[in-house]
Amino acid sequence: MFDRQNEMPSQSTSSSQSPSAGLPLPSPSVSERLQEKNALAGLNNRLAVYMKRVRVLEAKNSRLSRAVEQHEGAISGETARVKGLYEGELKSARKLLDDLAKENAKLQLENGTMKKDLEHLRAKYIHTLSVFVGCMLLFNPLTPTCGTVIAIVYPQRCFRHLE
Repeated sequence: MFDRQNEMPSQSTSSSQSPSAGLPLPSPSVSERLQEKNALAGLNNRLAVYMKRVRVLEAKNSRLSRAVEQHEGAISGETARVKGLYEGELKSARKLLDDLAKENAKLQLENGTMKKDLEHLRAKYIHTLSVFVGCMLLFNPLTPTCGTVIAIVYPQRCFRHLE
């Protein structure tokens, strides 16, 4: 009944022809196929637009990826440089702190030694002073000086300025 080449109804049926024009009316299957063809053409156009958009976005993504990689490379280089400077400063500060701790320990030790020497010298001075005052009293018993009496009675007052 259908002619496969044109996909139109054959001339043998007279019921499908238009009474006024003499031209055949399209059958429902032909109009459905034309609609499907138009729909497929529209879908094909939409797919082409999507594919073009995907290619544009992929190119843009590639450019942005390269820019990000360059930026990350610059940042990592700068970070490494700053890290090196920071570690150098930190090493210097630690060395300085160690040197100061050693010097502080040395000064504390010297301070302890000097305090012991001072106590020893005080005792020696008090002894020598008492011997001196005794000798002065022995040779000149009538004129003891006020300073020597105070030094004998209150020897700690004589050293208050040294502490």
